Amino acid sequence: MVELASNNFSAPVNQKKKEVNKPDKFSSAATLVNTHDKNGTGFVGIRSLSADIEKAFLQLGITPKHKDFLRFSYPDEGEEIVYRHCRVVFGVSSSPFLLAAVLAHLLENVPADDTQLGSKLKLSFYVDNCVTGVNDIAQQQEFILRSKEILSRGCFNLRNWESKHISKSTGTTKLLGIIWDLDKDTLKCKIDFESSGETKITKRLTLATVQKIFDPIGMLCSVTLTPKILLQNTWKLKLAWDSSLPEEIVKSFF
Repeated sequence: MVELASNNFSAPVNQKKKEVNKPDKFSSAATLVNTHDKNGTGFVGIRSLSADIEKAFLQLGITPKHKDFLRFSYPDEGEEIVYRHCRVVFGVSSSPFLLAAVLAHLLENVPADDTQLGSKLKLSFYVDNCVTGVNDIAQQQEFILRSKEILSRGCFNLRNWESKHISKSTGTTKLLGIIWDLDKDTLKCKIDFESSGETKITKRLTLATVQKIFDPIGMLCSVTLTPKILLQNTWKLKLAWDSSLPEEIVKSFF
């Protein structure tokens, strides 16, 4: 379906054209999440890092025999011209899978010296975002350089590195939808919701509030589970979308 090739983004249809048994030197993304301090004081023993791949989907070329599945038309002076995408398209439901498959293939076939790092990076990606960490600051620069080199073999540019221990990184940034305070090295979630005594609490409003929390890897599931259960209870009551909720549910949710 895909290939790492240098084709144009789109063109008219009729136009021709080892596994190594060594101790883990770098912490995995799973370790990074699981070792976060319960008191909110940062990652315990982990120097957290994040990065992303520049224009990741556009680095994947479509094999010629599959380009017809990505056709689109564009009117030109009354004549309809049919084009075919030559690159994996951002927004198509299969695109994240294709990117993950290519990254897995790339990282599983690294040179023997990079097997350990390749295995770590394979566990560190969510689509085109890399969330990982190192055990001490001395490893940070080496890890970044080697990671960029490995990804560059597949024409991927791993960029926008952020960490508490990178001098240019300050303030807050987004980490898979969650706010990451780089100065304090803590994670937090912010929901923009304001209610007053005149606000009508309905099933529609409750669903909208729950869906404001973007948590793709489930880091906030212990917090989001309760409102989802309460929302489930509103369905059992068979209430209309814009009917006021019972007082006991309103008190529990808000």
